[in-house]
Amino acid sequence: MSTRRSTSEVGHAKNVANFTALIQLLEEMGPLYQPTNATIAISPLITLRDQLTDSIQNLADKIPPFKSQ
Repeated sequence: MSTRRSTSEVGHAKNVANFTALIQLLEEMGPLYQPTNATIAISPLITLRDQLTDSIQNLADKIPPFKSQ
């Protein structure tokens, strides 16, 4: 069994990055993206993305320096 750590980005940060990419795609669609459910409109998605980003940064700020690798 290999003990090498993966160098790929995983976890919550990757999920937020993918969510950001989804929002960008939806923004590029312009008027074609008109969901009937208001909770998945662009504006609430951007608000959610910003909250997620803040949460991840808050967590990163609390991790001791010796644990950040």
